[in-house]
Amino acid sequence: MTRTAGNRRSDHEAAHRPLPLTAGGHDVGRYGWDAPAPPQAVVRPVAHPLRAPGGALLTGTHPADHPWHSGLGLALPDVNGVNLWGGPTYVRDHGYRPGELGTVREAAPARQDGDTLGHDLLWCDGSGRELLHETRRIRVGAGPGGAWSLEWSSELTTAGDRAVALGSPGSNGRTGAGYGGFFWRLPPLPADRVTVFTARQAGEEAVNGSRADWLALAVDDGAASWTAVLAGTDPRTRQDPWFVRVAEYAGIGSALAWSAPVRLEPGRRLPITLRLVVADGVRDRAGAEALLAR
Repeated sequence: MTRTAGNRRSDHEAAHRPLPLTAGGHDVGRYGWDAPAPPQAVVRPVAHPLRAPGGALLTGTHPADHPWHSGLGLALPDVNGVNLWGGPTYVRDHGYRPGELGTVREAAPARQDGDTLGHDLLWCDGSGRELLHETRRIRVGAGPGGAWSLEWSSELTTAGDRAVALGSPGSNGRTGAGYGGFFWRLPPLPADRVTVFTARQAGEEAVNGSRADWLALAVDDGAASWTAVLAGTDPRTRQDPWFVRVAEYAGIGSALAWSAPVRLEPGRRLPITLRLVVADGVRDRAGAEALLAR
């Protein structure tokens, strides 16, 4: 039976005890299942809340504009036509329409070993049929001046002996909206206090859809100011364009299928690996590069 936004519920809507994320002995956030969640959301494990060294909130969850957005993690809007992101599905020549929402289940419970967290997941269609297997690793570490880093590693493989197509609204015809893959929903932020930039470009319009070794986001909010830098850490992820929203809402992603679907063959492994570095204060380009270098 196909599940839609009106009747789909994840097997994991029951609360799961979140796991702490610590850097240098300091609590920087939590990781766990995004439950309970609104009916349109695909419940999945995310990092939320996350906080800057000075305590500023870095992540948002279930905002009114996109109730299926939550925290920092992996979200896939089109897996063989199944929506594993949440909300409506973008259909070529028709726009957003209600569609089949999938579910995410555990293959093995989340586990911690020192500063590294592991989680094995199953991405399934609305009937529970497995589409993808994911092996996930998250490592948190401390840096100079109170900065901290989070290394996210997801490895996707097909669940069966057939290829799987990974798509996005962009690959289905919506220009500039190729989101899907790694995605970070930020809390409500005044657009005029947010600056997004790479080594060569600045501003939402210029950075959205661009390819760059790193992307920085600086929030100028007085004593609560902070800067975050994101960078892909494997050759495949480094080729993904950046997805950026600032004016409509604050969100950043590493777009897996920006303008064309990605075909994952059986036996092949698809990595999505990034490093996030967060520090207090507003940094310029040189400061952002220095954070990554450390």
